Amino acid sequence: MPKKKIEIEYEEFDSPDELPIDELGLLGCAWSAREKAYAPHSEFMVGAAVMANEGHIFLGSNQENANLRVSCAERVALEAASMAGFREQVRKLAVVGGKKGIDPDDKPEKIEEPVMPCGQCRQDIKEFEDNTGERIVIISASRNKVRRFVGIDNLLPFAFGPKDLEDDDTEEEEGENE
Repeated sequence: MPKKKIEIEYEEFDSPDELPIDELGLLGCAWSAREKAYAPHSEFMVGAAVMANEGHIFLGSNQENANLRVSCAERVALEAASMAGFREQVRKLAVVGGKKGIDPDDKPEKIEEPVMPCGQCRQDIKEFEDNTGERIVIISASRNKVRRFVGIDNLLPFAFGPKDLEDDDTEEEEGENE
C-alpha cells in the first residue's frame, strides 16, 4: 500500500508589519480582545478577532471556569459574528495569546510560537468556511512570529463538514417529485 503525504501552505513572518494593513489591524484587535480573557486557572490569555464583509470586526477571548471547561477566543468571536447576522460573511480570523502579564509591545529575545486554534475551533472555522463558500484567512501570532493560512484545509485536512451531512439520494428523489 503506497504511503501518501499531505502538504499545507502558509506564510510565516518575523513581524506583523509584513501583513496587509487590514490584517495588521485585525491582529491589533485580537491583542486588545486578549485583555478581556478570563483565565484564572491556566493564566493563559487568548484573544481573537474576526473580520466579516465591509470590515465588520467581532472580538472574542477565552473564558475558563473551575471545571477547566473553556470557551475559546476563536469560537467566542465566531459566535459573535453569527449572532450579529454575519455567519456567511466571515473572511478573516486572527488569534493571539500568551501567559498573563505579557506586554504585546515587548519583543522577547527568544522566538515565541504563535497560538494556534485548537481542534474544536478548527472544526468551527470549517463550518463557517463552508457557509461562506470562500476560504477564510487565519492569522496566528505571538509577539515575534506570525503564521498566515488561507483556508482551513491547511489546518484541518480531511475535515468533516456540513456537506458531509447531505444525502445525494434524497435530493434526487425530491427533485423527481416536484
